[in-house]
Amino acid sequence: MLAKARSSRLFASAAASSSAAAAQAPAAQLSAAEISKRQAHALERLQYGITLRRPKIVLAALSKANVSTVQKLTPNQAASILSLAISLQKQDVGSVRARMNFVLAKLTDAGVTPPADAVDRETVATMMLTRNMMQAVVKALPKLKEGDAEMRNIVMKGLAWNGCGRTAARMIMELPRDDVSQIREDTVVAVLQSLLRELAVAEELFAFVTTANPAFLQSEAVYAAMASNYARNKNLSLATKYDAKTKDFTTKTGRQRGFSSFSALIEAHAALLQPGDADQTYRDMRLAGIRVPASVYTKLIRVHGLTGNMTKAVRYFTKRDDSLAPATVDINDVKTPVSRFQPTRDMHAALVMSYAVNGEILGAFRALGSAGPFELFKAADRDFTKALASNFINMEQVSNAETAESGAKIIADVIRDFVAAASDVAKSNEAFEAAAGIYIVEGLTLLADPESLLGQTTWVSATKIGSADPEKCRSIALELAKLLLSSDSPVSFKVNVTDKQEKAQKKTAANENSVKAKSKKFTMQIFAQTGNLQAAKACLESEELFVSHGMIRMYLEAVVQAVERGVCTVEEGIDATKIAMEKIQTSTNFETSGDYIDAIVRVSKGDAGAKTWMEGRTLKEVVQLWADNGGLPSWRHDALAAFVEAHGIRQLI
Repeated sequence: MLAKARSSRLFASAAASSSAAAAQAPAAQLSAAEISKRQAHALERLQYGITLRRPKIVLAALSKANVSTVQKLTPNQAASILSLAISLQKQDVGSVRARMNFVLAKLTDAGVTPPADAVDRETVATMMLTRNMMQAVVKALPKLKEGDAEMRNIVMKGLAWNGCGRTAARMIMELPRDDVSQIREDTVVAVLQSLLRELAVAEELFAFVTTANPAFLQSEAVYAAMASNYARNKNLSLATKYDAKTKDFTTKTGRQRGFSSFSALIEAHAALLQPGDADQTYRDMRLAGIRVPASVYTKLIRVHGLTGNMTKAVRYFTKRDDSLAPATVDINDVKTPVSRFQPTRDMHAALVMSYAVNGEILGAFRALGSAGPFELFKAADRDFTKALASNFINMEQVSNAETAESGAKIIADVIRDFVAAASDVAKSNEAFEAAAGIYIVEGLTLLADPESLLGQTTWVSATKIGSADPEKCRSIALELAKLLLSSDSPVSFKVNVTDKQEKAQKKTAANENSVKAKSKKFTMQIFAQTGNLQAAKACLESEELFVSHGMIRMYLEAVVQAVERGVCTVEEGIDATKIAMEKIQTSTNFETSGDYIDAIVRVSKGDAGAKTWMEGRTLKEVVQLWADNGGLPSWRHDALAAFVEAHGIRQLI
């Protein structure tokens, strides 16, 4: 299990129990002097972490602090802790609320009240991170109208995280030039990074901020953000140009180049499959004394895997900057664990992909098992699923199968064989088989439609990963998904009812539900690719309780495709979106997202006067109502963004 997952559970459980009880737990075993020493150390670590803005240090110290220790914090320090708890979670949104509840519970028990403005800001940040963007915009609006600079930074960064980089860039560029100095460097970087697919907007924003605020001319991170955008678009010359500017400002200011610029160049060389140049940049980074993070190792694993050098790919996976570091160090006579480098989900995913691309399926399964099969559900890059699926779909026995059903059963049997061969790295073969089946179903759906947004393509050339007949991929993926949902499937997932450990049993049940949900999601994705509205509707209607956002998005795409292919009329398509809204309203974690409104715009073919099922409102009225409640189009919503601009739809920000 990965360190981040362990950390999430730690704070979730801490939030559920009172801090007083947590503080009393060791009291029976420790002397008063020892408790006093430990609490002094906890306070010191808290203040140290707050000063240096180190969220992991702060949260770890807070978990050990008792009520009297927390009471020594000032309201402003409490506000800083709230801010740091949010900053830690920008990549893993699943436990944001648990962390915030934990922090607020500790502060409340101690009677430490952060300033109201700070609570409002962190509430908005939490909403942004948990994808409740419309609620966040509405809550932030009064502060934005008052000119609250901190709230403005939080909203801009939150918009960037939610794919609304265009709106965030517009907010910055509409500011009076004197106010641009209030925009933080990390905000500009986040917005630039969100404009990967909109380079023209990124270039305009870069020119604006560096002209309006000369301080950004000396920001390595801002230059590196542009270099990274060019790198991921395989434009090495422009990436190098911006990196050269980084070197130039380093010469002028005497400041050492940092992680950002080195990482951008490595990304460019990896995208262009230039392993030698990537290695040299990595060596330069090490010689500069910069600690190399997991994200760089992920890029190096990928580039060597894609160019056939598994020896180097594995070497980078097992790299340890701190392999010789002691397990603990003494701080104020208290032994404190040293954080050790651990391969991340994305490093594991890159290794699985590398083995699969080179036809080493057993190696891929061993890498998958060592990560924990279900851990890679949250890996950012999905190329590993396509690489795995390519090997299975192109097996001779699958190619010779008479039906898609028999082909799927062959794949299921081969999965079981590989899992058995790699069983020493996994705790449960049954869970391993189910997870592997899901990854291959996902990979087949992506192979079937690699160029669409639904294909979730990355900057790596798909030809290196493999290809297959789209119809064959879809038909076998559907049959394999059915097997995963079947109780007598060779790769089905069953809850072990004899398991006496309640926690393990609950986790098993949760994993089973995850397998079922993802099977249905990818089934829906295939219906979306083919415009099979009837099957998509039956699939969505069969869901009685919570429906994932991904599944609803796929259903809406199926409706759009059905209209565009002439399978149904515009009116029938608009009516078919009604069931999606009903599911959104019965699923507790949803708001009316831009995906839904964008789908209605596409189904209506942009006709502002088209009647919808929503109380007889026209399309324009529906879009305006959505915008009035904080709705904003993201980078995925080209049709909606064009409609908003063409018809003068007012937006809250």
